[in-house]
Amino acid sequence: MSEQTSDILVRSSEFVKRLLKEHLPPKLCYHNLDHTEYVVKSARKIGIESGLDEHDLDCVSLAAWFHDTGFTQCYQGHESVSERIAYNFLTKEAIDNSTLNKILNCIRATKMPQTPGDLLEKVICDADMFHLSDKDYWSKSELLRLELMNYCKKPIEKYDWYKQNIAFLMKHHYFTDFGVSQLEKQKAKNLLRSDQYDYPRGMINQ
Repeated sequence: MSEQTSDILVRSSEFVKRLLKEHLPPKLCYHNLDHTEYVVKSARKIGIESGLDEHDLDCVSLAAWFHDTGFTQCYQGHESVSERIAYNFLTKEAIDNSTLNKILNCIRATKMPQTPGDLLEKVICDADMFHLSDKDYWSKSELLRLELMNYCKKPIEKYDWYKQNIAFLMKHHYFTDFGVSQLEKQKAKNLLRSDQYDYPRGMINQ
């Protein structure tokens, strides 16, 4: 890790933490600072397992810090706003154009449906979906349901949400070798465990 990139990473993390704490709507109970820090940690883990050098590890880490900053201004299309926030901050840090473009491309790649190009973009995409392989996936999924209800201001029945999650888990695939060989295994276990979250119709929203 170069000293310059290391310093930028520290200042970026401090900037993003402050930005999210001060400007993120409280109704976002999933896309919050905890999620961002989780994606940063996941990006470095996958990046190391994928053989990225220190410079590229810093790139995916910076992208992970900034990837959801757009939520401070909007919900739909937040990725474009996140790119702009990252661009405005990092250009003031005199970061070189090649590195900046890698970071912005990584942020752009997280937009659903994910369409990563190079390895760095695959790493950040898998990091953003790392939670699909978590043992507490279904608890995190419930936070996202509550967030969407807060944002859309309309109910999302638990049973319907359950079915949507099953469909998403079955359709989703990881992009990196580490994701395919390791994360898919736990994601498959989450699918097998999903029956305990199959709410009877009489229990919906209780």
